[in-house]
Amino acid sequence: METCLFCGKEHDDARLALPLLHGMCHSCSFWTRILKGRRPYVVIDGHCYRVAPEDRCGFRGFGGFEYTIKFNDGNVVKTTNLWHRGKIDPEFIPFFPNTAEFVDSSDGMGMDEAAVIVNIDSAFPF
Repeated sequence: METCLFCGKEHDDARLALPLLHGMCHSCSFWTRILKGRRPYVVIDGHCYRVAPEDRCGFRGFGGFEYTIKFNDGNVVKTTNLWHRGKIDPEFIPFFPNTAEFVDSSDGMGMDEAAVIVNIDSAFPF
């Protein structure tokens, strides 16, 4: 058993065939990499998502189902390439505040006329 330097929990990472990474358990290392990463992420109700480019070929997140996401700044994005990164561990909630919400697109997106629809490919240039 090893103790994670971040969460303080004891872990037996032998089941993952991975040692503690930089003194962190697999879970803490995963969330730290997302925080430090270059890819933008979206947090909705304590879950982390990645909005991938629409023009990407191959598999699509959630099987290509269309989601409408309204960001806290009022921008709205429609995507058919949303990927779920996971429910954020309690230790990391302070670092991942909610940044958006899902909006029901069947009722006119449920927002006022001032909302701006952003093309996802220009919103996340990577």
